[in-house]
Amino acid sequence: MNIYLDNNIVIDIEDGNYSLEELVSKIGIQQSKIFYSSVHITEANEMNGQDKTQKIERRCRTISNITSNNYINIDPNTHLIQKQIVKPEQILKRQKYWTNNSTSGALQKTELSAVSQEQKVAFRESLGISPKEINNYSVKEVIEQFEIKKDKFGNMSLPELIETATRIKLGKSATILTKIVATFELLDLIGFWKDIYTTKSDFARAQDSQHCVSASVCDYFISNDKKTRSKSRLVYDIFKINTKVLDSNGNE
Repeated sequence: MNIYLDNNIVIDIEDGNYSLEELVSKIGIQQSKIFYSSVHITEANEMNGQDKTQKIERRCRTISNITSNNYINIDPNTHLIQKQIVKPEQILKRQKYWTNNSTSGALQKTELSAVSQEQKVAFRESLGISPKEINNYSVKEVIEQFEIKKDKFGNMSLPELIETATRIKLGKSATILTKIVATFELLDLIGFWKDIYTTKSDFARAQDSQHCVSASVCDYFISNDKKTRSKSRLVYDIFKINTKVLDSNGNE
């Protein structure tokens, strides 16, 4: 079995809240491979403090120990997803190079939501569904709401809406990466487990969506972030992806 861990799980293991062996035992999966992606390294790079370098080095060691360097690579141009063996330190070096020498990548900050918070609030009000209400919907009910209120979305079906959102948001043809990123934005727009707005919330949501993409080629996605789990579960249902989403206790 292939398992992809959200960053919060990596942090828990690093902090000694539980071991990898305890985690695997609780979720009931044996003989598994654990994978990481470039997003884990991006998030490590966002740590602050005078000892930032030491923190990043420690995180790279933690990731390497947990995953045995099993890496999910997303090609920045083709968005092809591949499993590889790559040390976290190598990904760190690549990211530093890209930061200094290129504007390319799987997702750039300039590609994030262009919809203001005021516009989102107004749109959610026009739907007539409160965030608390929609958060209690099942996956099926959320999808049904898109169909019921399709007049609010230019009379497009959900697949058509995702394709359109992908082109508008990223200006690119639809791949599984762009579709999932666009779907996370759509879910936030309608208020489904919406993120609390901060200056970093759009970028954090993009990172969550990329974790979701990387986990899509694994059997399990383990996260202790309920918002990420809820959105990922819905995304996997929409795109017929068989990845199972659990928390660190093995609960859905």
